[in-house]
Amino acid sequence: MRTLLKITSITFAICALFALNSCEKDDPGMDGKKTIVGNVRYIDGNVEGATVYITFDATGATNTYDYTTTTDASGNYRFENLSKGDYFIDADYTDDLGFYFESAGAHIEIKNSKEKEKITVNLVLE
Repeated sequence: MRTLLKITSITFAICALFALNSCEKDDPGMDGKKTIVGNVRYIDGNVEGATVYITFDATGATNTYDYTTTTDASGNYRFENLSKGDYFIDADYTDDLGFYFESAGAHIEIKNSKEKEKITVNLVLE
């Protein structure tokens, strides 16, 4: 019985340690206090209906993304509740004639997720 109690106590201590460590580490994602907002433009002005992609834990363009949103009538977009880490924002758009446009994208590094802050990242389609 005493051996079982020791093993149970050790197991509980190890589980508690792993839980504590996982809570302390902020991974990039949507569980913080930062917001990235911006505008998507082309030569003629703002682009309504452009798709904006956000990739977590990335410093450059990738073939995958974590979330998307669509720009509003003024070409604006928003990603909320971001924690600290690296993000890559990119946008693309296909017009009514079938022409495809994309942005060069932007790398954003959020260093502190404890304070509320709005970060502006405007994108230009080419």
